[in-house]
Amino acid sequence: MSNEIIYNLWTQFIEEYMEKFKTLYEKLYDRLDELDNFIDIFKRRPNKHSTDIKEKSIAEWLVKQSTKYRNNNFKTEQMHNDFEKYIL
Repeated sequence: MSNEIIYNLWTQFIEEYMEKFKTLYEKLYDRLDELDNFIDIFKRRPNKHSTDIKEKSIAEWLVKQSTKYRNNNFKTEQMHNDFEKYIL
């Protein structure tokens, strides 16, 4: 196999499975973006009792992160500080 073929296969693999390679920070900030978008569109926080699966998922994630925030249990202080605006 030539290097170009290997490179192309690897590039295709990475693009296809990008979600699997995200860091903890990327995952957190992706979810924060989802939360921001939800709040911008609906002008409220998501409800964990909603029948909408996406809203319920965001709301349950928010509850878990809020617990981490209260217990000061984020992996880094930066993550803790970035999440702070959603608690207040």
